[in-house]
Amino acid sequence: MLRKNRNRFGHDPGERIKLGCHNYCEFGIMSRCTAGNTWEEQRVCKFSRRSSTGDWCMHYRKNMGGHCDCVKAQKELSQMTLNKCRNECDLPK
Repeated sequence: MLRKNRNRFGHDPGERIKLGCHNYCEFGIMSRCTAGNTWEEQRVCKFSRRSSTGDWCMHYRKNMGGHCDCVKAQKELSQMTLNKCRNECDLPK
């Protein structure tokens, strides 16, 4: 059995890695990923992890309209939305 040479993050050593720094979830009843449909587009999200079964993020659920099932991403989005509301509405912190 041949194993691909990968680093501890699951990337090929020669692969260029673009570090993500943004949450691409769109707030709604279920958070929808707006980064894109393929790994090349989704890899810019700071919560993205490449799926071992296809060319997309392992959190991306295409059959659910692009839903992101990453709990950390959804918690961060919820916190950002709450903070934005507090700032705009002058609510106590």
